[in-house]
Formats: sequence, C-alpha cells, structure tokens
Amino acid sequence: MSKRINARRISARRVRLNVREMRRDYRAGFCVDAPTPNTRLSSERPRSEQTPANQSQASQSQASQSQASQSQGRVIDIERPVTWVVLAGFMGAGKSRIGWELSRRMGLHFVDTDKVIERVSCLSVPDIFEHYGEKVFRDYETEVVRRCLKLDFVVVSTGGGTVVRDVNRTMLKSRGPVVLLSASPETTYQRTRRHKRPLLECDDPVGRIRELMAARKNAYEDAATMHVSTDGRPSSDVVEEIVHKLWLWLEGHPLEDAPDEPRSQRGNG
Repeated sequence: MSKRINARRISARRVRLNVREMRRDYRAGFCVDAPTPNTRLSSERPRSEQTPANQSQASQSQASQSQASQSQGRVIDIERPVTWVVLAGFMGAGKSRIGWELSRRMGLHFVDTDKVIERVSCLSVPDIFEHYGEKVFRDYETEVVRRCLKLDFVVVSTGGGTVVRDVNRTMLKSRGPVVLLSASPETTYQRTRRHKRPLLECDDPVGRIRELMAARKNAYEDAATMHVSTDGRPSSDVVEEIVHKLWLWLEGHPLEDAPDEPRSQRGNG
C-alpha cells in the first residue's frame, strides 16, 4: 500500500514539474534557453507612473533597449545566413541531433516540436498515439508550428509527419527555409529500432518505412527548400553543408549548382 501511495505521489510530482516547465516554455516562446520576453527593465517606470509627456520617449527607449538586449544577451552577435530555419524529414533522419548542432553552429536557439508537445501534454509521443490517436497528436503539431512562426533566432526540428498536413507546409514555407533531411530505409531502421515508434510497430518495419516514405514523398518535396542527405555522414559535415546551402539560398544561387566544398565560416559582422 505504501509503495502504491509513494508511486502516486511521485507521479503527481512529475505532473506538477511538467506543468511548471510547460508554463516556462510558453512564456519563453517554447525556447528552453530563451529569456522571458517583455521583461521590464529595472530603470523603466511602471506605466501608472508615466506621464503623457514621456510615454512616447519611454516606448522608443524600450524598443532600442530591447533590440540591444536581443543582439547582446539573447543570441550571439555573428553573421549568419538566416535567423529562422526548420528541419523536416522522416523519423530517424537526424533532425533532432542535426538541429541541435546547427543551432550551436549558427548561434541560435533550438526547438524540438516533439519535446514541446510532450511537455505541454505531460505525455510521451507514444502515449499520445496509444491513448488519443494520431489525429490528436497531429493537432498538437499544428498548434506548435503556428506558435513557432512567432519565434526568431531559432532552429526548429519538426516531427516526421509534420509536413504531411497542407496547413503545416504552408505555414513553415511562409516563414523561412525548410531543410529536408533524408536517409535510406535501412539507415532509418537502424537509428529507430531501439526506440518505441508507434507507426513502426509491425512485423516488417523496414517495409513499413518504405511505404511511409513513398506516401509522404510528395509532401516532403513540396515543403523542401533544399535537400541534405545524412546517410553515412558525420553530423558536423551535414551541418556545414546546411550552412553552405543557406548562404547560397540567401544570395539567390541555384542550390543544384553548389560546389562540393562548403563555404568556410564567415567572420563576425
């Protein structure tokens, strides 16, 4: 009996912690390492103490200070091709790992939409599929994508089926470049076989992967701004290729004519 009560207490404590993290993520725009926005500066007067004569001056000062704090305290002030980019692709393509390393390479925040959904729902992705079905999970995805559009200085890693919905593709493409990561079915299976994947729980997971890839091919192609393969490559090489192609995309060069050697890192702006 005591063990059961202790287990319930532990479970309740975890829920409370998840709720606190969820509230923090909402305030920070889903960025775990981002500061809380709209923080009043210590030298700024409360609105009730501001007179009509200095309200406009205070608002201008607040805007300039906000821009300065954003460039100095929130992100690294370096030259980068973009301040918002999304990674898409099938499960096991390396979106989470590459996204994290890309964010460090470009001095940006990192958001994993699956992790956000787990924190907001207080459930793991497999549990959402099991208890509520795929449609509920896709509804979560759409809402998280909509909120990610409001962020800046961020690399967004999406789920494998996020771009299947037309509305998600439209939103992501309207905000910035979409990098499509790809890997072979065999590589995908090797990367995912130790993790619980609701869509791959069958007798022939490799065959199921091929079916899903074929079914999502048109959606992936429609969403992609550029393609990058992760098959048999170290993550550092993949990151450098993405940065190189983002520079080409920014400058308007055709990506299919990109040279083999990626551009070296640019200096500070």
